[in-house]
Amino acid sequence: MTALPEMVDEIHHELEPSAIIGSLAEVVERQLEAARSLDAGTLSEATAQRQDLLFHLRLATQEARAASPGSRVHLDPEAQLNLRRIAALDRRLQVVLDSVNQTLGAVLNRGATTTYGLNGRMKR
Repeated sequence: MTALPEMVDEIHHELEPSAIIGSLAEVVERQLEAARSLDAGTLSEATAQRQDLLFHLRLATQEARAASPGSRVHLDPEAQLNLRRIAALDRRLQVVLDSVNQTLGAVLNRGATTTYGLNGRMKR
């Protein structure tokens, strides 16, 4: 199987929005798994792939609209289901990332009060 970014770069003009949406759902799942396992490298890679796919989706949507002006881009039922899946995965991803951010903030003492108070005495 060809790597996803290479596949999209090579044949993005041949892919329809529905196919790109399917690939996008897979990438969002990878983002969620990487966030859960605190794998920053994989999360960054999946985020970059997601940005590429969103760009190609925008191009494919514009091409479809240009082919039949005035009409909406038709998405098959599977693509519509994938869009709902992406929305649900995005909500879960946001919760995981917020939790990680709060946990690391507490562990690293971010946002903690300073050691000295306004009167110059050490706080306990």
